[in-house]
Amino acid sequence: TGWDIPQARKSVINTLNQMYMGGMYDQVGGGFHRYSTDGDWLVPHFEKMLYDNGQLVSTYADAYERTGDPTYAKVIEETLAYVDRELSTPEDGFLSAQDAESNHLEGETYLWRKSEIAEALAQAGLSDELDFTLSIYGVDKGTNFRDPHHPEVPPTNVLFLTDHPERLASKYNMTYQEFQNKVDTIDSALLAVRDTRDQPSTDDKVITAWNGVMIKGYADAGRILENPTWISRAESAANFILENMQTDSGKLLRTWRKGRGGSEAFLIDYSALIRG
Repeated sequence: TGWDIPQARKSVINTLNQMYMGGMYDQVGGGFHRYSTDGDWLVPHFEKMLYDNGQLVSTYADAYERTGDPTYAKVIEETLAYVDRELSTPEDGFLSAQDAESNHLEGETYLWRKSEIAEALAQAGLSDELDFTLSIYGVDKGTNFRDPHHPEVPPTNVLFLTDHPERLASKYNMTYQEFQNKVDTIDSALLAVRDTRDQPSTDDKVITAWNGVMIKGYADAGRILENPTWISRAESAANFILENMQTDSGKLLRTWRKGRGGSEAFLIDYSALIRG
C-alpha cells in the first residue's frame, strides 16, 4: 500500500497532522469543517458535512492503526462525540450537515476574541489558564479572520493549535496526557459558552449514502480502537435504515426526514450502505 512508500507515508502523516492542528478542525467542539480556504489549513469554510467526517474518522483510524499516534485517537473520539451530539436523530440515523453561517455571518458561532475567551474561562473558574489558552490556540499572535462579506465586523480568531500536541506538552513540562486533560477542561468551558450562541442551522434529513459512510467510520473506529459502543452505534444506524428506509418491495430509499421517506435510492446509496 501507499503507507509502505516513505514519501507517501510522510505526506499522509503531514496532511493529517496539519488538518487537525488547523482551523479546519473544530478545536473546541470536535469534527471537521468542509475544507480549508487557504494554504495553511487555517481558515475553513465553516460548513460541516456528515460524509467528510465519516471518511476522516475512517482515515484517522487507519492512520492510528499504522502509527499508534495518540493524537489520532483523540481526533476520532472528539469527532464521533460531535456526531453523536449534533448530527444524530433520536431514532439513530445520522443527519446531513450544519451550515457555515449564523445570522448571515460566516463562522460566527465558532470564532473567538481574546475578551470572549477570558470571559468564558472566568465563568468556569479557569482564569489562571488564560495565557496558556491564548498561546496554544494562537490568539496571542493577533487576529486571523475577517469576514470578506462584512468588513464592518471587527477581526476575530479561528482557533488552531500552534504546534503538535506532543511538542506543546513538552514545552509546558507536562506529559501528553496531562496536556490533553488540561485542554479538555478548557475546551469544555469554551463549548459551554459557545453553545449559548446562535447556532448554524442543521440539514436534518437522513441520506442513505452519507449514513453508509458514517456507519463505516464508526465501525472502523470501533474495531481499531476496540470500542464496542461505537460498533453498536454503527449497528443501530444500519438498523434504522433497514427498518425505515425501504419500500414494501425491499428497495432502498434515498432520504428520510421527520418520519417520512423520500424518493428511491441511487447506486451510491446502495454501495455506501453495503460498504458500511
